[in-house]
Amino acid sequence: MLGRPVHRIAAALAFEGLELAEGTLVGVFAALSVLLVPLAEAIGERNAAAARLHADETRWNVFTAVEGKQQQVVAGGPFPASVREDHVH
Repeated sequence: MLGRPVHRIAAALAFEGLELAEGTLVGVFAALSVLLVPLAEAIGERNAAAARLHADETRWNVFTAVEGKQQQVVAGGPFPASVREDHVH
């Protein structure tokens, strides 16, 4: 879920009152991934057949505290994403 580690997802759910083991969450994600394969394939096929490609190379920086500095980048983008469309605006 949005790149979060399973232990953080479990902690967030526990904070909301839903206690789940990390292994249970891994099983749920595995089952969902199988169910979502046809959707992912359909999106990929549609995008591959589209007339235009829109690309986003948004840069995401991850910061950490470093003594003597305001902020320090420990990882960064770009993390490219693309969407194709086949209609003209």
